[in-house]
Amino acid sequence: MPANGTDVDRSDGARGRVLVVSPQPFYQDRGTPIAVRYVATALGELGHPVDLLAFPVGEDVEMRGVRVLRSGNPLRLNGVPIGLSWPKIALDVSLFRALRRQIRTGGYRWIHAVEEAAYMMALGVDRGGAALVVDMASSIPEQLERSVGRGPIRAALSRLERRVLANADHVVCSAGLADRVRRAAVMTPVSEWRFPTPTAGRGDDRGGAPPDPERVLTIRRELGLDADAWILLYTGNMARYQGVESLLDAVPALLDRLPEAALVLVGATQDDEARLGNRVADSARHRVRIQRRVARGEIASWMQIADVLVLPRAHGSNLALKAFDYLSSGKPILATDCLLHRRTLGGPGVAYFDGSSESFAEAAMDIRRRTGEWNPVGATPTWNEFRDLVDSIYGRARAWAAERNHWRNDDGVVRPPASRSGPVRSVSGGAPRRAETGRRASHATRGRGSA
Repeated sequence: MPANGTDVDRSDGARGRVLVVSPQPFYQDRGTPIAVRYVATALGELGHPVDLLAFPVGEDVEMRGVRVLRSGNPLRLNGVPIGLSWPKIALDVSLFRALRRQIRTGGYRWIHAVEEAAYMMALGVDRGGAALVVDMASSIPEQLERSVGRGPIRAALSRLERRVLANADHVVCSAGLADRVRRAAVMTPVSEWRFPTPTAGRGDDRGGAPPDPERVLTIRRELGLDADAWILLYTGNMARYQGVESLLDAVPALLDRLPEAALVLVGATQDDEARLGNRVADSARHRVRIQRRVARGEIASWMQIADVLVLPRAHGSNLALKAFDYLSSGKPILATDCLLHRRTLGGPGVAYFDGSSESFAEAAMDIRRRTGEWNPVGATPTWNEFRDLVDSIYGRARAWAAERNHWRNDDGVVRPPASRSGPVRSVSGGAPRRAETGRRASHATRGRGSA
């Protein structure tokens, strides 16, 4: 299992060693790898020696205090598409084997299991006394429902998900998922992620580079749009669940009302360009631009060319990572009208459409009519605030792990007192007291999903 990254002292140190397990290509400029990089960087800055175990594909990056370890690659794969695929399954198997070997080296005080790595931990991996933080970007049973339906496979996955969540010492999830976690595992502490963003003037670019005024002008010129074009922008991957096709279908209706409008999609692969290009109506081609993926450091500059930022996703209960960038941009947001967006976006800077072309065009026209009335939606955390959140999560996970071990019987089964309805925390000089449960216990604030 080759290692790369920054050479660091691998001793336990005052803060304790952490194993982060990320079943994705690392590093790539896409949703979960971006979030994992934030977490690993924060842990390193907090003084934790970090081993980050990931797939054997991706860009090598250096982070202080972080060593990147890669699982084997017997099939010589050089890429992993977004979503479920045979390459993904093959690399998951390889990662599971590498995980078991790595944990046997011992010495970890925390294991941070991302997405399906949490399922690996629930399937017979001995954590060796480490506290387990489950990082839940999305609900896997919910993600697979469209392909497996609501039959026995879906039911089995839901049971396994409940086991995974009950097995955790803390669950940290995408915005919108905390209630699902609480229903599935009432005893497990839960938080929701809020991520730093590349906002200008914040004094720190670890959440991404702020906009470059010269680059903004260059981008607009390279798009070949007229100076008075009114731009609606989407950034992120073009997987079908993102709903990008609905935007392309809506462009003719949009141009009927707003001839100056233009739609720009940023984040396409070569296959996406061909698939989505065929979707564009001939009458709208001159007002649509489909761009390849850009580096994370350029996203803020791309957003500054926009008059409106678009979130067309219609399915899922987890807020996409891109939403944090949108929220901090100061631009109006046009989002599909779903419970997730209503609960997590809020604010006077958001307009909603029902997924139809007519509704999209009407909502866009309303934003256009009221230009200047839309207020920035809201601030996202600074880097220091994000790092403090990570520190809090790890402290609470360790405390809950100690409490669970106190309740563990001789057979290894955790049996809390019947009167406990939530996590307890020990109080010096007295008996344990019950921690707050529900929304207050989660320490959650609104706020990763797939980009």
